[in-house]
Amino acid sequence: MALAGDFQSLIKPHLREEFEKVKNKFFPRQVYKAFDKRTPGLFKVEFEGDGMIAFNSKTYFVWNDHENKMSAKGVQKDRNSDILVKEKYLSCLMNNKLIIGENKGFRFVDMRMKTYELNKTGLSSVYPKGVVMDDGIHIIPITDFR
Repeated sequence: MALAGDFQSLIKPHLREEFEKVKNKFFPRQVYKAFDKRTPGLFKVEFEGDGMIAFNSKTYFVWNDHENKMSAKGVQKDRNSDILVKEKYLSCLMNNKLIIGENKGFRFVDMRMKTYELNKTGLSSVYPKGVVMDDGIHIIPITDFR
């Protein structure tokens, strides 16, 4: 889940009282932070950044002043470090351009060890679960598109 602001400030005023009653069921308590850190089922902050480009849940790039965090499902990160950069994510988003990555490895096939090279779509602005609007930010679910 990505939020565009401080979490507490995003809670609607008329729902704040209800949130305060149930927040410990979903979020770690500040007093017992170390204990709740390992409690399964609670939402925890994974990364905080100044900006984010997300094509879907497993293909994103987040940045801040100190570090970056990125993911591209199905693409070997070390081998494709030249395409998994902010500029390429932006280019893919703004130009509707496919960015191709290369995976290499070994496979055991027919009792023999073989090497393989596979060109794979690394970044794509196509979102199959909805229609991306012209601004590249907003999405309309396919069921609502007419």
